[in-house]
Amino acid sequence: RYLKDDSYQYAILIDGEWGCGKTYFVKHILLDKIKELEQDSNKRTAKYISLYGCKTIQDIQEAMVWVFAEEAKNFLAQRTTKHINPIIKNIPKYIKQKAPNNIEPAIGNILSTSKKILNKVREKFLPNVNVFEFTSDWFLMKDFIFIFDDLERCDCPINELFGFINGLVEHENTKVILIANEKEISMKELHVQKELQYFLVLNDRIEWKKKEDSNNHYHTYNTNNGKIKISELEERRRLLFSDEIYDSQYKKIREKLIGITLHYQPNVREICKQLISNTSLDNTLAKELNEHIDIFYDYMNQYSHHNLRTFQFYISKISYLCQRLSELSIDDDYFDAVMSFLIQDCFIWAIEFKSEFKPPTDEWQKIHYDVRPKSIAVKKYVETGEFVSDDFKSDINKYINEQLREKLSINDPVNQLYNGYYYHSQEWCEKQIKNIKDRLTDDKYPFFVYQKIIILLQRLIDIGFSSEYLNEFKSIMLNNINNSNNPVKIDSDLFFVEDKVFKEKVLSQLRELNNAIAEKSDLSKEKSIIDILNGSDWAHE
Repeated sequence: RYLKDDSYQYAILIDGEWGCGKTYFVKHILLDKIKELEQDSNKRTAKYISLYGCKTIQDIQEAMVWVFAEEAKNFLAQRTTKHINPIIKNIPKYIKQKAPNNIEPAIGNILSTSKKILNKVREKFLPNVNVFEFTSDWFLMKDFIFIFDDLERCDCPINELFGFINGLVEHENTKVILIANEKEISMKELHVQKELQYFLVLNDRIEWKKKEDSNNHYHTYNTNNGKIKISELEERRRLLFSDEIYDSQYKKIREKLIGITLHYQPNVREICKQLISNTSLDNTLAKELNEHIDIFYDYMNQYSHHNLRTFQFYISKISYLCQRLSELSIDDDYFDAVMSFLIQDCFIWAIEFKSEFKPPTDEWQKIHYDVRPKSIAVKKYVETGEFVSDDFKSDINKYINEQLREKLSINDPVNQLYNGYYYHSQEWCEKQIKNIKDRLTDDKYPFFVYQKIIILLQRLIDIGFSSEYLNEFKSIMLNNINNSNNPVKIDSDLFFVEDKVFKEKVLSQLRELNNAIAEKSDLSKEKSIIDILNGSDWAHE
């Protein structure tokens, strides 16, 4: 609708957060749609121009000249020297006087070489000539739709920039689309002046108003020792130079130029999937990342950071970390869980690094933040690029021991048999017992599971299964205890078992195991709740 609107002249602004995919949207969707629309109407050509790093209006004009280069090259190629001569006659006299006789091949070379070479050739053949004015003589500006991107990264003063663009809109009848993170534009103008403002408010000749403190005592900002707190420095600056004034000045400038503001909100999930497919990742990793898309989106919401450049940064990091993960010897039972942990941990560190996240200071929020399983080796690699193999391996092993080995999966044969032996045949139960025995032999169960296994076996024996199972399993458990560097006592508090006879059978087995643990480690001893609470390290224990 904007491209067809000729009621009055204005520019349009597409506003969006930094890194949300505005440029990607413009280059891959918007330009194609404009081309499709213009084929049937005005047949104008859309030109994309990034203002990144432009410091002056002349820099912007040169950037515009470059987008004309292809048209100009084709324009010249279609004509012989005989046809070019009349064009030369129409070039303004001040350009013609300064140009040598061989201007035709010079222009051809200028428009078909790199930027750096072009400037050197132009300086030789067209010294003191404004290239923008020279080029604009060839084309009607209204035949183009200009898309100016990265306004917030342009170092040209905003009033000059908007003034120049306003000239294109009002005087050249040109359609202009601006792409920016608007809140950064006004803040940028404000921060440029802050150094001078701080310098001024330190002037001793300024008499500041008295300030009332919490005890109703009045005092001035000036201190006896001539020093001032940073908080008071900022307070003085805001008193003399209101931020609202700067915002209002910016709003007045933009009001004249920008007729409509559209806010770009990307489909983060879909774009993340596209970014994954556009990267040459291992198929297994790509599949895992796609399965975590909803989790990524939840973290983005949690941190209020929907930056797609951060996601690209993350992909480069996680692809390397997963390669290093494949070099470690990880039990198949734990590999998928470790992979998921690494994928999420790396993503969180990437968001916190790119968003300059500060850990919470509130006591309860800090506790919640600290309990999250995390790898410091991954954090170091994300933030510095330095990968320490031994630290990475240590963090992964720690996660396995503390988070995986200490938690029994619902699909583990112990849980399967414990919760459903009465639903299945004896053959099925015997198969699960064998699976448990194999895993126990490989020492894949933490000691706290031994209680559950003993209870399970005793129940099966009481309904007719072989009593030899208990002796076999107990022998394997004792061997595991003997080979352990730090055996942990098995809980013998069977408060949930009401059958006294059954409870005593189980306790006799657990006592034998705990005696072996006590012999293995002199540090292992039973403590009551009162003993723990009386100790200095009660919270940890």
